[in-house]
Amino acid sequence: MTQQHVCSPCSNLELPLSSEEIQTTLKTLSKWNLKKDPTRITRTIIFKNFIRAMGFVTKLADLAEQENHHPDFCVHDYKKVTITLYTHKTQNIHRNDAVLAQKIDALLKKPAKSLSQVVANVDNPKKQ
Repeated sequence: MTQQHVCSPCSNLELPLSSEEIQTTLKTLSKWNLKKDPTRITRTIIFKNFIRAMGFVTKLADLAEQENHHPDFCVHDYKKVTITLYTHKTQNIHRNDAVLAQKIDALLKKPAKSLSQVVANVDNPKKQ
């Protein structure tokens, strides 16, 4: 899957990824793991500080809205963000989860902004 893929609406009739497809997908992702509950993939990112962690969460929220696919996430230990992906409708891992994981990986490769820059852009989107 490439950056051009987008998350698409799914139905309860769609099949989740098979175990083999999940393992193949994980090999293409950076530091994502299958949870003990094999219906979720997770990644924990450790940032330099709380401000960077929260700046990332803001970007993650924007990405999730663009893709209309929303991960579970938790900010903990003041600078760690754990992301859990699965498709809520099917309660399992779907192609959309792999697409979003790849886009999150790409987001992490972009230069970090301070939270004040992120907030300034939200307050005044014309300056983006």
